[in-house]
Amino acid sequence: MKKDMVKTQNLMKYLPILCVLGILAKIHGKNYCYPSQEKIIQLAKEKYDFEISRRHLNRVLNAFEEAGYYKRIRRLRRSPEGGMIKNTTLYVLSSKAMKLLGKMGIFLKRFILKTVEKVKEVKREIKQAATSSFKISEDLIKRAVEKVKAGWIPFDLPPDEYRAWLTWKYEQERKKKER
Repeated sequence: MKKDMVKTQNLMKYLPILCVLGILAKIHGKNYCYPSQEKIIQLAKEKYDFEISRRHLNRVLNAFEEAGYYKRIRRLRRSPEGGMIKNTTLYVLSSKAMKLLGKMGIFLKRFILKTVEKVKEVKREIKQAATSSFKISEDLIKRAVEKVKAGWIPFDLPPDEYRAWLTWKYEQERKKKER
């Protein structure tokens, strides 16, 4: 009976959950990801202002799986004592999910708008810092740029590295305009 609480026709109001899985998979260029339930809840709240309890998340995840949006694979490993330890679940997104995510503009637009707002805010801070005596070290900039090239999402960097990356990006854009 509890499984029926989240019916297929009501799944659309839980799209932020599917978006989180899609974005995590897309970041690494794969059609799968393996976030913890806590990470799914955290990202849904941060990126989409969507709050959900862990218990309700499990119902929603079951409903999405039953509707054919992905396949879940429980991952287990042996402990040194010989018992079994649960790892995070692997979510393999189906073509149905990928098509839906591709068609969704509004959720991705919100995600992008929040990112743009944050970039603008940090750019203002950089301009203020540029007029003061505050300088960002070359080592910090190099570390931040390497992380982004390795697949990190810039706004998931620690604040000092994010500012360093934006400083580097701002300088790159300024140099392009000068050419």
